[in-house]
Amino acid sequence: MLKPEDFLTPTWKRLTQHLEERIDYWRQENDSPFHDQTKTALMRGQIKAVKEILALPKSSASHADGQSNFPVETPSDWQT
Repeated sequence: MLKPEDFLTPTWKRLTQHLEERIDYWRQENDSPFHDQTKTALMRGQIKAVKEILALPKSSASHADGQSNFPVETPSDWQT
């Protein structure tokens, strides 16, 4: 599990900057009228996944307090 101090490193800062640049790129690409629904959905999925990574410091802080921002799903929660 990642610790709050892991997000204070120069590597995390560079990674965060890179990921934010990717989000900006995908948002600009997503505004193009030339993409079909599949391409648009793919870019939205990429943006969502990267935002989840960027939210890790908040999640890590909550874990340190004994709380979790991510609900735990069980098989009974899955829709078939």
